[in-house]
Amino acid sequence: MFASECECHDGLHVFTEFVVCEIVDEDGNPFEPGRPGLIAGTSLHNMGMPLIRYTFNDVAVRSERACACGRTLPLLEGLATREEDILVAPDGRMIPPVILSWGFRLIHGVRRAQLVQHSPDRLLARFETEEPISPEDEAEFRRSLRGKFGEGMTFEIERVDEIPLSSRGKYRRVISTVPLRWGSVETPNLYDDEGD
Repeated sequence: MFASECECHDGLHVFTEFVVCEIVDEDGNPFEPGRPGLIAGTSLHNMGMPLIRYTFNDVAVRSERACACGRTLPLLEGLATREEDILVAPDGRMIPPVILSWGFRLIHGVRRAQLVQHSPDRLLARFETEEPISPEDEAEFRRSLRGKFGEGMTFEIERVDEIPLSSRGKYRRVISTVPLRWGSVETPNLYDDEGD
């Protein structure tokens, strides 16, 4: 942990006493502020095993603006992960899939589950199960999603015999083609199924 929100909840302050945080491209070249790139961190407090320009597939935008709280620590915006696509709520909030995984357990007998999003106001949940989904389980799952996405989202729930693997043979829990927006910056979802 080397960055955190303040009371303004408007970006993440980087703790420069503990880390040098860079935003870089795939080859480690630094990006200018306002452009999304990989986070590369160099620890300043781990003397036993120093990590230098360590990247861990998270993406952010370095901001040049000052936070209203008055702190002068640098700001990061739009933190996301490249391990999976990011879901987008109708109000524009980006929702990392990891916080939704517990909701999959609300459906009994699930082998695999997948969320598919092609527009900000519609979400398809596919469940690979041996038996039909009970109305009670479906209602509980809908309630859990509504709590994260709000009232503007339409949910479809589909039981399937098998969730297809990607072209590289990977099981993807989330597929989203909805662009990600950080202020005036917009990028496509960054998960690359063709990568490692």
